[in-house]
Amino acid sequence: LLRTNKNIPLFVQTLNDMGINAHADESENLFDTVEVKTVMSLIKVIDNPVRDVPLLATMMSPVFAFSADELSQIRINSKGGSFYSAVSSAAENGDEKCRSFLSRLNSFRLVSQTVTPGELVRYVLSDTGYRSIVLSMDRGARRQENLDIFKTF
Repeated sequence: LLRTNKNIPLFVQTLNDMGINAHADESENLFDTVEVKTVMSLIKVIDNPVRDVPLLATMMSPVFAFSADELSQIRINSKGGSFYSAVSSAAENGDEKCRSFLSRLNSFRLVSQTVTPGELVRYVLSDTGYRSIVLSMDRGARRQENLDIFKTF
């Protein structure tokens, strides 16, 4: 028991370093976690793919794994308009990764027209395998729990 939670990460790390399995709920806001932000970005892109920030976040996520260099090249090759139009142009010009991304995005957009928002989140998590991806990350089990909590909203 501590007077404040300011030093909790230090205590948890020290215990773990000593071989004592420790975890502390630091009352992390569910919507501030990387895994939930990633899903939220994808849902925003499904709703409106012309929004550049969620589109870029989605493309750079572990689900689609575009690198900063790849995204820069897409923009260099198509300087005008939204980033979505640049991705579409790259796909039309033979970029298979962009074509695959847009194909999946379009399938998610079709599904979104016939299901509830909660069902869409569950579908996206299932189709992308994102729950498995987060399991391989640091604190993976906790990240999966966060996604499970999020998909019930």
